Amino acid sequence: MEDIEIEYNRDLGALESLLSNVDRPGSYCAEGAVEIPMPRIEVENIGALSFPIPEEQARRLVEESVRAPYGRGEETLVDTSVRNVWQLSPEQVSIKGSSWEGHLDDILSKVKKDLGCQEKSVRAELYKMLVYEKGGFFLPHRDTEKADGMFATLVLSLPSVHAGGELIVRHLGKEKKINLNPVEEVSTICFAAFYADCEHEVLPIEAGNRICLTYNLIWSSDEKSAKLTPPIYDQEVAGVQEHLEAFFDDPSSPPKIAWLLEHEYTSSELSFDTLKSQDAALVHVLKKGAANAGCEVYLGIVHIEESGPAEYYDDDLYYSRGERLDVSYTDLDIVEVDYREAYIDNWINSSNVSMDFGRVPLEGGEALPAGDLDGVPPDEQYLTEATGNEGATFERFYRCAALVIWKKERYAEVLLQGGVENVIPYLNEMVQSGGSKNLILKAGEKTLDRLESILEDSSYRFARELSSKEQFFSALIATGEKSLVIRFIETVLYRVYDESDNASLIKAILFLGKHLPADLLPQLIASRIEKKPIACVELLALLMENGLDKGTLEGVVSKVVTFIPKIKVEIEPLFVIKLWRVLIAFELTDLANNAAHAVIANSSIFDPKFVLLPALQELHQANKEIFKQQKELVLIWKYIGKVLLERSGHPPQPPADWKIEAKPSCKCEDCKELHSFLLDPLEEIHRFRVRKDRRQHLHNVIGYLGVDVSHVTERIGSPQTLVCTKTRRTYKLQLEIYESDIEGMKALQSLPPSYPEIDSDLVDAIDLSVGFSSLNS
Repeated sequence: MEDIEIEYNRDLGALESLLSNVDRPGSYCAEGAVEIPMPRIEVENIGALSFPIPEEQARRLVEESVRAPYGRGEETLVDTSVRNVWQLSPEQVSIKGSSWEGHLDDILSKVKKDLGCQEKSVRAELYKMLVYEKGGFFLPHRDTEKADGMFATLVLSLPSVHAGGELIVRHLGKEKKINLNPVEEVSTICFAAFYADCEHEVLPIEAGNRICLTYNLIWSSDEKSAKLTPPIYDQEVAGVQEHLEAFFDDPSSPPKIAWLLEHEYTSSELSFDTLKSQDAALVHVLKKGAANAGCEVYLGIVHIEESGPAEYYDDDLYYSRGERLDVSYTDLDIVEVDYREAYIDNWINSSNVSMDFGRVPLEGGEALPAGDLDGVPPDEQYLTEATGNEGATFERFYRCAALVIWKKERYAEVLLQGGVENVIPYLNEMVQSGGSKNLILKAGEKTLDRLESILEDSSYRFARELSSKEQFFSALIATGEKSLVIRFIETVLYRVYDESDNASLIKAILFLGKHLPADLLPQLIASRIEKKPIACVELLALLMENGLDKGTLEGVVSKVVTFIPKIKVEIEPLFVIKLWRVLIAFELTDLANNAAHAVIANSSIFDPKFVLLPALQELHQANKEIFKQQKELVLIWKYIGKVLLERSGHPPQPPADWKIEAKPSCKCEDCKELHSFLLDPLEEIHRFRVRKDRRQHLHNVIGYLGVDVSHVTERIGSPQTLVCTKTRRTYKLQLEIYESDIEGMKALQSLPPSYPEIDSDLVDAIDLSVGFSSLNS
């Protein structure tokens, strides 16, 4: 069976060796609070305690107590200037309750996890009940080993009203301040635990009484000399920092590394808080070292997919041809792996927030520890049996969790491995969290470099990454980096701008304000209007609605008008409507006149009846008085009227007979017969009883001539008969055009121009044609 092929990182062997010493997670102390049914705690000569413990019971506890001593070397001393607290022995205290043992085990489990010894067998042995009155305290000290296997102390603070008395725990330069006050909650126990070699102290009680139970935490070890100590990995953290800095400072290094984790995690349960045993320890060390090295860390799921031809020789396997079966790892012979994909998804940041970075490829030299997946069976494997000439094929899928690390400066480089869309969530997160401006700028520049390289490829129209340009544009605007926004417009939108970009473009223009380059929008129009004319005039309308000043807008409109003759794509009336609304609103008379002549000159695109006329109707309906005052609209009105009159001033006349003037170029007998049929003024239907190839020949000739003749094959006898029938198709089409043109002239009549230059003869001619049509109808 062929193992998975993966190119591991071979440059970080020293880091792998360093981390081999990391065997468990945890800290030097633990703390928490649990709300539980309170146990029945009875004290000799006092009885059951009430909760919260009242002042009277606290006073009686003191009466039954003795001063707590402290150890100095081999001596045990009582000195209230060092330790001012009362104690009762475990023989004086009885703890009962059906659920107490279970709740104590739950507390112990939490403590073991936080101390990094959850895999050890640990028991809690009651040592003392302590009573701190007002003014009680304990100066900094370390606990002595009070029993074989004792490695830590557990403190349970019972509900009692007090202030102050915080527990301070220190170890190797680190310090944690723990508040054990349950805030008068009757059913809450606060707890803390710490390794025995940690220095700790209790600050003075400012009011009330703090009453607690202390336990020795004891573990059983087969090794008498073994000692459980805090899992402090400062040297390993420093080593991680050193190795990562050296690795990523090398410009030839991969942009990221992925440390493969040992345990399996589903995408829904993966988080920094749910890592198991050694994974938790390794990630803790790597995470701290990476942070010191200026790196980011994310958890993710690595997916590796492979497929190719295979052989399978299990006589007990029954299948249908082409069926896809789940098969054993060991019984499949892989001939060749001809497809492989490796990627990371399900990203979780260090705050346990899911990030939508999408799929980011796992490239060669990025995975470690080296050899980690060697010999590991796939999570899923399938065999598809042979079909036709195709042999059997296999598919197999590996999944494992990983800690992914990269330098902050290489964020965009890493995410761009999966595409431009992967950078967008990062930019948005950086903006929302107030991230580094320098990192935002670098990410934007790297992404723009990527887009520009895509646009240099002649097949860029098919690039998937361009589909996210609108979202990326919005993200750039949100960064507040004007240089990025301008560069995006100049290098990307000049090539691929369309109507989907207008909303973001307006935001960008408003954002740039006085920093908007004077030629930015005119150049955008010049570069895209021939292919996206509607988008360009919609932009004009939006600019007007958003208060762009007349001077700036006039330059943009001028570009639109200049390029009208060059538009070659299908246009809609909306183009004319939106353009004239801007021209009218800003009283751009000269540009309006130029625009009118331009649309008239480009008549193949700006069809008089189907583009210009509906546009005039819409403009007239919007404001009849302003419409009548526009000379250039009158010019277009006259142009439409002249075109319609030239084409349909008089109704088309029906043919006088069935004669069709057309002559086939072919001289065969069938074509001669066809020619005679076409010229015959009386014959409407002609039958050609000829073999199939001759019928096809006649079919082709009739089609080439484009004459008004339909033909069907009558499938009776042999050879069969091609029946040709003369039609009035051309006349009917002319009649449809005429009727449509008349409707157009009627529409013109409803748009009465009042300008003195209007050609009264033209108006009269239109009225005459419409009236004549009405009489004939």
